Amino acid sequence: MSEKQQTGGLSVGGSSILVIFVVLSLTIFAALSFMSARADLRLAEKQAQSALEYYAADSAATRTLAAVDARLRGLSLSPNAEAPSYAETAAGALSALAGLELELTTPQSLSVVFEEPVNERQVLRAVLRVPGEEISGAGRERCRIISWRIVNIKEWEGGNNTIEVWQGE
Repeated sequence: MSEKQQTGGLSVGGSSILVIFVVLSLTIFAALSFMSARADLRLAEKQAQSALEYYAADSAATRTLAAVDARLRGLSLSPNAEAPSYAETAAGALSALAGLELELTTPQSLSVVFEEPVNERQVLRAVLRVPGEEISGAGRERCRIISWRIVNIKEWEGGNNTIEVWQGE
């Protein structure tokens, strides 16, 4: 009778399965990490493009604001009571600038609106208010920025993905 000795521990087959499992797990984690890094890169590129578009529009709008300010800087109000108001005089001076929407909200106030395209879906819309009377002094306020913001000009094209919400019994 021959006795077989049995040794404790893993056999060669068990260690091979363990190595295969570890290699497979590491391969899956590496693929997931690569996919996550690629998605982060695409998001960062989109964000950089968006910032580039915004700051280009902001720069153009700032140039338009500077042109408006330069036109208003040269204005002065006549002391004659029959003369037009400062807002009316400003409207006349600003009417030569292209792309401005002018509206006399009251005889004492002028609203100036202009837009600069950001991309095909958005514009930067600026709303300025010109006071109705001339303000004297070195640091006088020629116009006030009421709004300077991004506005969507196209509707969202996400489809009609409505969710039924439970309203109670």
